[in-house]
Amino acid sequence: MSLNISVFEQTKQILPVYWAYCGLGILAVIANLIVIIVYLSSPQLRSIFALFIGLAIAEGINGAAFLVTGIERIISEYSLQNVYSFPIVSRGECALQVGNSLLIIGSQAPAMLSMTLGIERFCAIKFPTKYRQFKQK
Repeated sequence: MSLNISVFEQTKQILPVYWAYCGLGILAVIANLIVIIVYLSSPQLRSIFALFIGLAIAEGINGAAFLVTGIERIISEYSLQNVYSFPIVSRGECALQVGNSLLIIGSQAPAMLSMTLGIERFCAIKFPTKYRQFKQK
C-alpha cells in the first residue's frame, strides 16, 4: 500500500521560514526608510552622510529582496498542494525569479558601499589635510 502525499504536505514545515523572510524584509525596509528620511530631512545631513544614504538604500533593497523572496516561496509552496512529485526548476527559471535577483543586488551593494565608507574613513585619517581640501571642493 503506497501513500500519496503531496509535495506541500512533505515540505510544509518550512513555511515559518518563508514567513520569517517576509517579516524581516518588512522590518528592514521600514527601518531603512526611516534612516533615509532622517538623512534627507536636512541639507547638512544630506551632504555629510551621502554614502550612508546610499547604504540605507542598498540595505532597503536587501530587505525588499527578503520580502519578495518570502512571498515568491510561499506562493510556490502553496501551489504544490495537489502535486505529488517534486517539480524540476531550470537554472534559467531560477535566475528569472525577481527575489533571487534582488538578493544578489541587495547583498552585494551594501558590501561595496561599506568598503567605500571604509576607504573614505581611511583617507580621512591617513591624509586629513588632503581629505578636508577634497571635501570642500
